[in-house]
Amino acid sequence: MNKKVWFTGCQHYGHYNSKGIGIIDYKNRPFSNIKEHDECLIDNYNSIIKSDDDVFHLGDFALCQTREVQRIANILNGTKFLVLGNHDITITKNKDLFVGKDKPFKWIRTINNYIHNYAQPNINNKLIVMCHFPFRTWQSKHYQSWHIFSHSHGDLESLPGELTVDVSVDSIAKYLGGKQEDYRPIEFEELFIIITKIRSDGFIMNKGGSEDPLKNKCFKCSAKANNWIPMCDNCMPKIFPNSIKIK
Repeated sequence: MNKKVWFTGCQHYGHYNSKGIGIIDYKNRPFSNIKEHDECLIDNYNSIIKSDDDVFHLGDFALCQTREVQRIANILNGTKFLVLGNHDITITKNKDLFVGKDKPFKWIRTINNYIHNYAQPNINNKLIVMCHFPFRTWQSKHYQSWHIFSHSHGDLESLPGELTVDVSVDSIAKYLGGKQEDYRPIEFEELFIIITKIRSDGFIMNKGGSEDPLKNKCFKCSAKANNWIPMCDNCMPKIFPNSIKIK
């Protein structure tokens, strides 16, 4: 199987306080407790990501004790890269435990003087500017580069025509239906479909009050789309022969 590239962010593993209040309450995630939440997100992740895949984590990975952050990071599949978020305090204070040979992350973009460094890898010949926070402008935007982020948890409505996507688990779960199994990373080809939709007809991410067009019909042939991305089962393998089947 061909190597795949995935994107995710704002998992908030282990996030709850002494009163038992945390990410489940703040973002209305469909879990009864943080243990169920964490183990489900881990299972969702490992069920689709293989050992040789690349995964870019766009911040706010975990808010728990160092040993638990290590446990979670070590059992997640793939070659992992981390762009730090504002809640990644444990990893920031213990960077040597998390990055380098035989460590969970191949590299970590660090925070200096409250400025978040960002990553600009070329993936499948496409420049993608990644940061935990959303930008209004970014490197080579005028040349159709993409920008992905995660900080807003799917609550930030994008501007018409902007080639920018919130890849947080909350944002992706909105399009998949909001069930427990929907909190998972997004693959490059899925991201490409969303960007194509934005470019072709002005689709606005996270716009409230209307049905999500990604759930309606195939943008290639107008047939019913059986996946959360706007393509039917007939067109999907023609364009992306190596794409996974999305339930």
